[in-house]
Amino acid sequence: NPEEARRVACVADGVIVGSAIVRRAGESTHPVETVRDFVQSLRQSLNNA
Repeated sequence: NPEEARRVACVADGVIVGSAIVRRAGESTHPVETVRDFVQSLRQSLNNA
């Protein structure tokens, strides 16, 4: 989730989120929008790290 990504980014060079993206896309009836929203939330959280 975005909060975990933010915490990890404070002490790491990167954050791996591929499986979370694939899972969300597979579970959604609108995968493009779902993944876009998830990635945007990650980006906002990481920008605040």
